[in-house]
Amino acid sequence: MKTLVIGAAIIDIIMKIKRLPKSGEDILCSETVLTVGGCAYNVAGTLRGFGVDHDLFVPVGTGMYGNMIAADLEKLGYPILIREEESDNGYCLCLVEEDGERTFITVKGTEGCFKPSWFEQLSQDAYDSIYVAGYQVCGNSGRVIVGWMEGVKDRMKGKRVFFAPGPVITDIDRDVMERILSVEPILHLNEKEAFDYAR
Repeated sequence: MKTLVIGAAIIDIIMKIKRLPKSGEDILCSETVLTVGGCAYNVAGTLRGFGVDHDLFVPVGTGMYGNMIAADLEKLGYPILIREEESDNGYCLCLVEEDGERTFITVKGTEGCFKPSWFEQLSQDAYDSIYVAGYQVCGNSGRVIVGWMEGVKDRMKGKRVFFAPGPVITDIDRDVMERILSVEPILHLNEKEAFDYAR
């Protein structure tokens, strides 16, 4: 049995700067790194490091970023389970200040537009654990993903469902969150996210 990791692979553009600029100001960047990232991609990397059998269920678009992600996944030996021909993947601009503080600006791509048809290829019986990333349950994608989870709710019995809402916890529609919680997931969240949601 193995784990299904649902979420995104995106491009991280990491820029090292002295400090965040003020509105209208121009500052210089000391270093820039482009790498593949995304919550689900990072979780898959951890599972791979521990030798845990898993499938990475992330949409890979067509375009500059999608092609970079596809090449990376192929190099790591991942089959591309979703190839979206109509749009590119998104990216995250990560501004890292001198003291290590990080500020993120995320531009959504195809990973923010999950489609019901993508799930038709999945056999729930193949997985004993399912991980869902929070960014992908914001907006209509959340209804698509939770709809699939509810559709296989009877088959969810005995499976471990992990849900990491992340910093967008307050951006997830309340009804989507309640539906996700109804499958009794194991929550992965920090103190700030817990307090933000509880307000």
